[in-house]
Amino acid sequence: MTRLASGCFASFAGCILCVVLPARGAEGPPVAPVRPVTTTYFGTAVTDDYRYMENLQDPEVRAWQSRYLVANSASAGGIIMGGALTLDPGLFRVVLDDVGMSDTLRSETEPNGPPNVPEFGSTSQEEGFHALYSMSAYAHVHDGTPYPAVMFTTGANDPRVASWHMLKMAARVQAATSSGRPVLLRIDYDAGHGIGSSVMQRVNLLADEWAFAFWQLGLPAYQPRVSPGD
Repeated sequence: MTRLASGCFASFAGCILCVVLPARGAEGPPVAPVRPVTTTYFGTAVTDDYRYMENLQDPEVRAWQSRYLVANSASAGGIIMGGALTLDPGLFRVVLDDVGMSDTLRSETEPNGPPNVPEFGSTSQEEGFHALYSMSAYAHVHDGTPYPAVMFTTGANDPRVASWHMLKMAARVQAATSSGRPVLLRIDYDAGHGIGSSVMQRVNLLADEWAFAFWQLGLPAYQPRVSPGD
């Protein structure tokens, strides 16, 4: 059984960063401008059509990223997703955070916390506290910030990253965001960290996440339909 927590989207049929381009009717996705740059390496000419995209401060590149870039990661990758979300909220159009670790300041209090202390550190030591505070996305969510659309997912029986990480993070971002974009929490009450999930559970998770992403990217087939008279 799976539930989605939010009033924004009631129902809709991995460490990776994906560029997803929205469809434009039957014509297909929009095409990024081509600006070829040719560099010769030891007699071999190599042409790069999109080198300009390496400049993340270019206004045009920023505009493309904020409209078409989707970020997805899981587990300890939640630290990366949380960092992307809080350090540069305008970088991504959609963030998909699966069973992610978001409140590292409290992580050693969960059942699987002590084994992670050698890797992440402990708040009982000053150096460990500063390290854990710097990577805690939950501690760096700020009110009135225009955050992107986000879906947080968790399994109610997760033995590795306690489900309260995603619950707390979803509640905090929902309360803080000023963008008006949806922040959803997806809970699978028959799942854990994903390792033992069935094929159908994985298919349903991907269907929900990508339907959500395509909705937010503006693909016509994924937009909510209003029946006459509603």
